[in-house]
Amino acid sequence: MKPLAQRFGTCVASAIAAIWAPVLVTTAQAGSNVWTSHGPFALHVFALAIDPITTSTLYVGMYDSGVFKSTDAGRTWGSVGAGLVGYANTLAIDPITPATVYAATNAYGGVFKSTNAGTTWTAVNRGLNTCLLTALAIDPATPSVLYVAAQYHDDSSCGGVFKSMDAGVTWARADAGLPPPTSVPALAIDPVMPRTLYAGTGGGFPAIDGHGVFKSTDAGVTWAAANTGLPPSTCVSAVAIDPLVPGTLYAATGGPWCGVGNGIFKSTDAGSTWITTTLTNARVSAVAIDPVTPSTLYASTYGDGVFKSTNAGTTWGAVSAGLTNTLVAALAIDPLIPISLYAGTSTGVFSIQQVAGCIGDCNSDGAVTVDELVAGVNIAKDTLPLGECPSFDVGDDGRVTIEEIIAGVDNALSGCRTEGPTELLVGTLFVTDSIANKVRTIDAATGAILASADTGEHPVGVEKANGKVYVANEASGTISVFDSATLSPLTVIPACDMPHHTAVSPDGSRVYAACVGTNKVAVVDAETDALVGLLTSGAPGAMTHQPWPTKDGERLWVANFGTNDITEIDLQTGAILRVFPLGARPIEVVVPADAKTAYVSVPEESKMKVFNLETNELVAEPTMLAPENLMLSSDGKTILASWSGTHNPTAVSIFDTERLTSVGVTLPRGLASHTDLTPHAKFGFVSLAGRPQGIVVVDIEAAAVHAFYPIPGSTLIHAVRYAPGPP
Repeated sequence: MKPLAQRFGTCVASAIAAIWAPVLVTTAQAGSNVWTSHGPFALHVFALAIDPITTSTLYVGMYDSGVFKSTDAGRTWGSVGAGLVGYANTLAIDPITPATVYAATNAYGGVFKSTNAGTTWTAVNRGLNTCLLTALAIDPATPSVLYVAAQYHDDSSCGGVFKSMDAGVTWARADAGLPPPTSVPALAIDPVMPRTLYAGTGGGFPAIDGHGVFKSTDAGVTWAAANTGLPPSTCVSAVAIDPLVPGTLYAATGGPWCGVGNGIFKSTDAGSTWITTTLTNARVSAVAIDPVTPSTLYASTYGDGVFKSTNAGTTWGAVSAGLTNTLVAALAIDPLIPISLYAGTSTGVFSIQQVAGCIGDCNSDGAVTVDELVAGVNIAKDTLPLGECPSFDVGDDGRVTIEEIIAGVDNALSGCRTEGPTELLVGTLFVTDSIANKVRTIDAATGAILASADTGEHPVGVEKANGKVYVANEASGTISVFDSATLSPLTVIPACDMPHHTAVSPDGSRVYAACVGTNKVAVVDAETDALVGLLTSGAPGAMTHQPWPTKDGERLWVANFGTNDITEIDLQTGAILRVFPLGARPIEVVVPADAKTAYVSVPEESKMKVFNLETNELVAEPTMLAPENLMLSSDGKTILASWSGTHNPTAVSIFDTERLTSVGVTLPRGLASHTDLTPHAKFGFVSLAGRPQGIVVVDIEAAAVHAFYPIPGSTLIHAVRYAPGPP
């Protein structure tokens, strides 16, 4: 690749450099692969917490300065310590109601609670001794259950663990089995089995020997040592748990509450035994695990900066470029955009984005190539991850015309697309609420609710066809029909026993509803809104869950979770053509336009089963974490799959049908339900039940959350369907 001066000529190259150099420099300072100082400056940060839903909102606990808050990912900060006494050693945010924040302070205050996102704070200390508090943990399933840990501090009443069952109103000791006196600088709760806790011990004033890691399996009632493999008298400053495989733990030693550190230890059997990692002889203050790729983890140290491992702790490398202060006491990873990392140091907060690429003179050869410039522009505009941009020299003649320059830069600014149309986030979402018995229309670009209407009982599937909206009411056995623009009710169609998931024929003339109470599929004429038939979809007791019409309009595939099979139906004759037994309950089946392959979600086996429809053979069973509801892109290359059950973290998978691999995208806490995609799979949509309720917009190319649209007043969001353009 020729340098700019050779590709453009000296004058053009100089002009481009003059135009774009400030952008590239600004990007470097913004934290792409280099740490950036964000302030609050000259203040020692002890605690860092990220809002789990609005991750641009950060809180930090400062030595002798209370709590500061940022709502723009650390760019600006303001003090939010009204009512807070002392300084915050640790912070915790309610995962369901993130406006509720807790701060555990030094010996002057105790625990404080804010219910208005940090604006004001109130002491919640009844039953707590006046101790120096060092760790705070919230039960992820029951956020009213809290645990706080204390340091031994010249007072036998201090140290140990305290528990609150009422969101901090009252506290009681929960440390039977911990050897007194015990300082506890670390607490961690198993995200899947929250009655299991881990405590790291050691340190204090005066310092006492550590006792390593202790474990409780009864929500803190009793504790037992879990130390096999740890050196004697180890002071454990942090415990981190793999969010997907909770039996994998990391114990950090030697943080700010400890003395000499021995690096990081790892357990793969829930603390029964420990082994050392290659990060040794370091005072490690915190460990942050990538929620999507848990084999990637970060360790902050008290004096040596930040380290990163991409192989679950087997090897480590320094990640400290730009980190001008290596005394790092706190570390936090963005739960929705895990390439973003924050470090709390003795001079404020730093951040970094781990981007797969570089900016500026990547080869350090004194020249910036066109590709390097394009990569820099791409990062500067936050279009991540990096794509491969075509050369500016489209004619490959060693010369670049003005038109080629303009086209190349425009391509860079639009995300370096190499093929396929640019797809904008415009259109309408149709969403059902199964408990409130409502259907809503939502602006796909903004999340604004456009209209709402009452349905039958327990609405599930929803489709748009022929200018109308069709809603399957499971408990009523009916299909409600509405005008798509206004949601004005048009008619109600008696359908079948428990109409559930739905689909529309490729030409929009038919609406199909799987009858989960039987072995039928209801067929509705979208012109006359009449029920034209009930297709037999399997053996008696099939419990047909979902229909999928082929693109030629001649076949209908269905998933039957009562008989553990998928079937193919001839839409001309109603005959069942093929049956594929699965051995476990299928949830959904999708078939690309060429009808050569079927993809089936089987959450009980944590698999996506792939059938070759030309040979009638099962050809692959890639493992996924409980795939359930599926949506296939129009080109057949991408499937967006929700993860069955209440997982922590809640996530969806982006499945590549060519490589048979998947990438997880962490979502705000809740229960991922139905999914949909824009026609070219630029964006995906996930209905989120539980708390919070709403719709998550996923950027498929970036494998990241693009936006979250809360739906006020909702009780159980179920299905979501996307339609381009207005309702």
